[in-house]
Amino acid sequence: GVFRTNQRTYLRADQDSVTRRCDRNIDCGIGGYCDVQQHVCAGGLGEDYGETDALTFLRPRHNLFRKSLTDQACSVDWECDGRFLDTPGTGGSVCDRVARRCTIPMRDRVPRQLDNGPGAVAYYLTEGFPAHLVSPAMEVMGNWNEVFMRGWRAARDEALPTYGQVSVSCQTVDPTRYCFCGSPDDVGGTCRGKYDPFVSPEQWTMLGVTDPYQCHVEVPRRESGVRRAADADQLRRLSAAADLPISLRG
Repeated sequence: GVFRTNQRTYLRADQDSVTRRCDRNIDCGIGGYCDVQQHVCAGGLGEDYGETDALTFLRPRHNLFRKSLTDQACSVDWECDGRFLDTPGTGGSVCDRVARRCTIPMRDRVPRQLDNGPGAVAYYLTEGFPAHLVSPAMEVMGNWNEVFMRGWRAARDEALPTYGQVSVSCQTVDPTRYCFCGSPDDVGGTCRGKYDPFVSPEQWTMLGVTDPYQCHVEVPRRESGVRRAADADQLRRLSAAADLPISLRG
């Protein structure tokens, strides 16, 4: 993926590249001409104003969906979203200015599934990764995962979990984790509920949370009950569920 910043260049477009919707010549700008039969500007400035990439940086991209683009060619959003009766489209679709194709609305996309496990994206631990750092790694990945799950539900207008409406007891095991007793989060021995990737949806339901994410980290334990990760073959696994877009492998 790339991070783009655009610098607009106001180039006069020719008849083949002008795609602004119009009903009158004035809709096409100074000196513009509207083809009233096709309702597109045949002169004047194009709606994309000849935008060009001024600067490009590489950045990570999470490819969460099997398919994001349709086969419909486009230059501007109105060719995709169906706002005009004489131009077919789908609400929520926009024009991908790079691919020049209409997007599939987010709510209609299908998440990818890995060939060898649950989720759409896998993170891998390198050989020799310190066992004592597996728990923090899984916690970081779980928190990232929560952002994706929340966004995926919001895109489909689904209810979000009510973690914040319940209270959890403070803990004395790990001062770096949420709700350590005596920390600013602690109010009289309890903290406001917050998504914890190590707590199962069944446990959240028992605490009174509605619509919890169907995703959690399964933790192997020592005989004494203390959490640990023995080696790459005993890494904690995330449950396979519709809410899960990413997972971590050893």
